[in-house]
Amino acid sequence: MIQKYRKAFRVRENIDFYSEEDFIVAERKFMKYALLQEESATGSGRLIKLS
Repeated sequence: MIQKYRKAFRVRENIDFYSEEDFIVAERKFMKYALLQEESATGSGRLIKLS
């Protein structure tokens, strides 16, 4: 699941837009948001801590 969201974020538009440091921060925020949305949609109660 993490691989799926990481791949979704690592598109040319994001790679070109963010500095290397900002990219890492933005990717983490995106991953957290995506995983929380997944949890909310499935009601699984599972959460993976990214930081």
